[in-house]
Amino acid sequence: QGFFTQFAYATGSYNLVLSIYYYLIINKGMSKEEFAKVWEKVLHGIVVIFHLSFAIVGVSIGLYNPTPAFCYIAPGPYDCTTNPDVPCPFETTAPYFYEVFAQGWIQVAYVGIIVTNLLIWLSVRRQEKRMKKYQTQLEASRLSDMEKKS
Repeated sequence: QGFFTQFAYATGSYNLVLSIYYYLIINKGMSKEEFAKVWEKVLHGIVVIFHLSFAIVGVSIGLYNPTPAFCYIAPGPYDCTTNPDVPCPFETTAPYFYEVFAQGWIQVAYVGIIVTNLLIWLSVRRQEKRMKKYQTQLEASRLSDMEKKS
């Protein structure tokens, strides 16, 4: 269960991949074909390799242990921190593994999503401002045409 939970964190990274995709298409004018040819394979590879590696490492070092809800990164066995007679691997290091394996990558993805979406918004806003003068001229032209007809 811990393996699949860890690998599921890839979904957050795929949101970053989508954000990068839209940034490259909208801001940089990259074609869908060019993205598919170059970037798509690279980004899929990065996401799958990193998250699969984290999941495999977690299983291989015995990092996934029972918690009240499910198996995930925790000192094990369950409740070993309160019983001094039970050995407790990862008692002091489980929170650090959690930060590196789970939270660190999600936080990086969130920052990347926020930055790329902000850059997209700024680009679209700039374009709208550039186009506003034509919109105003077009509306004035239509109004003039309507006055001539009446």
